[in-house]
Amino acid sequence: MIERMAASNATGLVARFSKRVGRYVNHDDVLVRFVSLWVVVPSVFTVSWVFSYLFHP
Repeated sequence: MIERMAASNATGLVARFSKRVGRYVNHDDVLVRFVSLWVVVPSVFTVSWVFSYLFHP
């Protein structure tokens, strides 16, 4: 029997956000996938850059 991961049943804010982003990143249409990756990757990079700069001495 295959067990489901507990994260797939989560109802928190992060779970809802990741499910919504995953719907676009794994979309059937190639154009939607392409655009969503070009939005998601630079956004994650920018957010991580800003937070790392905040912790820079």
